[in-house]
Amino acid sequence: MRNVHQDNDSFLRYADGEVFGLVMLFHQQRTQEGEAKMEVMTQKLIEAALAVGGRYYLPYRLHATPEQFRRAYPQSAKFFALKRKYDPNGIFQNYFYQKYGI
Repeated sequence: MRNVHQDNDSFLRYADGEVFGLVMLFHQQRTQEGEAKMEVMTQKLIEAALAVGGRYYLPYRLHATPEQFRRAYPQSAKFFALKRKYDPNGIFQNYFYQKYGI
């Protein structure tokens, strides 16, 4: 567990105020089955965090459902609106944008 200070710089911030963060390390099989199990567990952990008013840190693995992402990051609608404003032709994309922003 670690103390996390309020983030006033990031648009998609997970710390709107001073909070504490739980850092977890998991081992999984490097198989499709292992990945599927990790995705289910991650979604359950995200639900637990959301249930108590928390958020999750945006990882490189996109296990959160789009609905979970929107609940955790309500500012995401404005974030993606600005992305479309400044990149109307969708030149800059990644898997994150393709899953949560479209």
